[in-house]
Amino acid sequence: VSRMLQKGWQTPVNLTLSGSIKTPAVLARKIGAQMLADSVDVARFLYSRDSLARYGVEPAQLFTLVIPDTYQMKWTDSVREIMDRLVKESNDWWTDERRSAAKAQGLTLQEVCVLASIVDGETRYVPEQPKIAGVYLNRLRIGMPLQADPTIAFIYDYQLRRILHSHLTVESPYNTYKYLGLPPGPISCPPKSCLEAVLHPDSHNYLYFCADPSF
Repeated sequence: VSRMLQKGWQTPVNLTLSGSIKTPAVLARKIGAQMLADSVDVARFLYSRDSLARYGVEPAQLFTLVIPDTYQMKWTDSVREIMDRLVKESNDWWTDERRSAAKAQGLTLQEVCVLASIVDGETRYVPEQPKIAGVYLNRLRIGMPLQADPTIAFIYDYQLRRILHSHLTVESPYNTYKYLGLPPGPISCPPKSCLEAVLHPDSHNYLYFCADPSF
């Protein structure tokens, strides 16, 4: 114990990023609750264009840098050290095989993250995710609007209890009912299952899906 105090040794702690992470504020709270870094300082970093320029992205692309998982950190790590580690782990996750899978789908790594976040918004049920990813990829390939309700929910800061036809006309680059292609950035922090679903989607000709009427 004396040597640990004298030399500044630390026992690693687990930083677990799990569950629904729909906004940078939610990510900041999860980090702040588990690390010494204050959640306000974390949020300030995550929303800062200058801070994220270090990683070559704009704030809208933040969730292309983070993959939910459990990571061992030093409890006293600064916000920048935490983010550096998360970015390194994300880069390591993108193996040559996964990069090739993205290319086979005609997507960049960032586009995979964007589409995976939409799949995540549609369902948390892992077995369905490759099928839904296939639907959206089919729409992209034929030039059909994605018409993804999760993107509308994102525009309204996830405050809508129910998405109505009147909400579909809102002016925003994230409105996939009005604009073709993918939105400018992820609408949440997609889990690995959704990323894998986009990289390895089900092969089918479906263009539509619907919720179980019993819902």
